[in-house]
Amino acid sequence: MLVLPEMKLKPLLIALLFSFTALAQTPGIGTGPAHLILPRHCATVPPDSAWEIWFSQKIAEYKSQQNFPSSTTSNFMIPVIVHVIHGGEALATYPNVSAAQIYSQLKVLNEDYGGRGLNSATIASTGFSLVGVSNSNITFCLAQIDPLGNPLSEPGIDRVNYVSKGWANPAALGSMSGFQILMEGTIKPATIWNPQLFFNIWISDVNSSLFTLGYATFPSGSTLNGISTGLGGSTNDGIWIWSKSFGTVGTLHSVYNKGRSAVHETGHWLGLRHIGGDSGNALGDCAASDFCDDTPPQKGGANGGTNGQNFGAPVYPLHVNICASVYGDMFMNFMDYTDDAVMAMFTPDQSIRMQTAMTNGTFRSLLTASSATQCTVNYLGLPPSKPDEFSLRIIPNPSSGKIILELANPPQGGFKLILSNTMGQVLLNSELLPDTNKRFFLDLENYPEGIYSLTVFSTGNQTVRRLIISR
Repeated sequence: MLVLPEMKLKPLLIALLFSFTALAQTPGIGTGPAHLILPRHCATVPPDSAWEIWFSQKIAEYKSQQNFPSSTTSNFMIPVIVHVIHGGEALATYPNVSAAQIYSQLKVLNEDYGGRGLNSATIASTGFSLVGVSNSNITFCLAQIDPLGNPLSEPGIDRVNYVSKGWANPAALGSMSGFQILMEGTIKPATIWNPQLFFNIWISDVNSSLFTLGYATFPSGSTLNGISTGLGGSTNDGIWIWSKSFGTVGTLHSVYNKGRSAVHETGHWLGLRHIGGDSGNALGDCAASDFCDDTPPQKGGANGGTNGQNFGAPVYPLHVNICASVYGDMFMNFMDYTDDAVMAMFTPDQSIRMQTAMTNGTFRSLLTASSATQCTVNYLGLPPSKPDEFSLRIIPNPSSGKIILELANPPQGGFKLILSNTMGQVLLNSELLPDTNKRFFLDLENYPEGIYSLTVFSTGNQTVRRLIISR
């Protein structure tokens, strides 16, 4: 990580606020274009200082264990399930948005977290090129099977009709507190998939008077006392995004149509603070911290921004030498509040925080272990071109444990096979070569009765099947 001399570590300054949610994005009300702000009246706050102390300790441990900075960063693959909350509208009719809109968002997540987003090249023409656009080494992929091992007809998508469930219309609620009570108390607990195995994203419409873009839960930890606010739990961990700011195609708001609302909120989900700080600092005091050494102290306030954040589409450079930074505000950072089209980068230190969250978070550390059986490895976030790439047959199924895997036209190099249970734990990981009849023999008689997920794949191809052992 490169730390510029003028980018000093900002001091610990966290307000001990109380709420059951994390940070929210809300377009402002008043004159001028719609911008992202952190409204003072919303009960949407970051974790308190106890959490930051715990997380800072984990960052130090991570650096020590990784022999920082010379070690290779770990790669994580996160299985994503998007819960589409709708009122019975026809498929691809807002807010029951199309699969194409959802997949376009996954593409943006992978590009931005991989350091190759649409605007990343623009950083080369700024002083922040010395910091560099960081690759977080985190990849997001579409869940292929549900928690019971059943293949999903739409990879990565869970459609939920709130009318048939007897729930209120989220868009009919006229206050943010009422909306979150419904979301946190009813919708999330009833629809969440095991957050140790899936990254849960909820999208829905919202009352236009609130015009809220999204909010997230921060990563919790097993060694944390549980007193911190804003942390995810087994019934609510994940992010919520307004459907009109999710993805790059479909029904979208004109300013928030590049998928950066989900990029921003996923940053919080991975432990990132707002670049202007989350202490409720007065405009321009330069004192609030996001606890990253390579992001400059920030004045904020562009286009009416408050609390150290910038809105709209500022032009570089902005606020030069005001907060001890010769390059001014890093308003193009994904954790500022600028418009989607302006956002361009994460920094190396932000990536360290995300790596730490993935290594230590209660609902983060097991995600990548389950991805082999619950993901299609597709960088663009698109579903497989065929529902069954291998025409795989399991004979018999159910079985006592002795089975034959029959595949059409397997490559001469064979296949990799992974077997996992319904908790996502990998039980078998091996390379297999077919016999002359293009079959594999598998002996699982020592495994207990139950439902298993079987993934067979080679370069560029993968298929998942549910396997039942019954005696």
